[in-house]
Amino acid sequence: MGMNNDRREFLIKSAKIAGISLCGCVLSSIIAACDNDGETVAPPEQPKPENYPVLKISDYPTLSSVGGMIMVIVRDKNNKPVNNGNPLIIFRIEQNKFVVLDSICRHAGAQVVLPSSPGGDIFCPAHSAKFYSSDGSLKDKGSASGDVPSLLKYNSVFDPIENTLTIAI
Repeated sequence: MGMNNDRREFLIKSAKIAGISLCGCVLSSIIAACDNDGETVAPPEQPKPENYPVLKISDYPTLSSVGGMIMVIVRDKNNKPVNNGNPLIIFRIEQNKFVVLDSICRHAGAQVVLPSSPGGDIFCPAHSAKFYSSDGSLKDKGSASGDVPSLLKYNSVFDPIENTLTIAI
């Protein structure tokens, strides 16, 4: 009988501890929910594929051949600028393949400069960093201190029949 009482007492204490722990978790969730002063905070709206900007390559003669590169402000289907109005860099690296990069250096916040010749480096005038035009990765951090992240790269899909480039931004 002593063993059964010990077991029963152990189970009761365990249940109490579990209940207190559960109440603590629930209470902390309630307090956290009240911290936003009653406002519901929705996650930022993500662009939907049907709203992705689509560029007609024929509108950009520089992109008609491999090696062509432009910097352009891109607009969505509602004619609103994407990427906070900052230009995108679009580089045709193969007949059916493009690279789309942000034109803003993530280290310095400055707008980068396109290479002066095909295959050249993208240049950040704020700290002389150089980025590979083929993928936006860092080639040389120049005078920058600390880490210099690559340029943001966006996925894109080229439709050779329509001669259009859809950018996932």
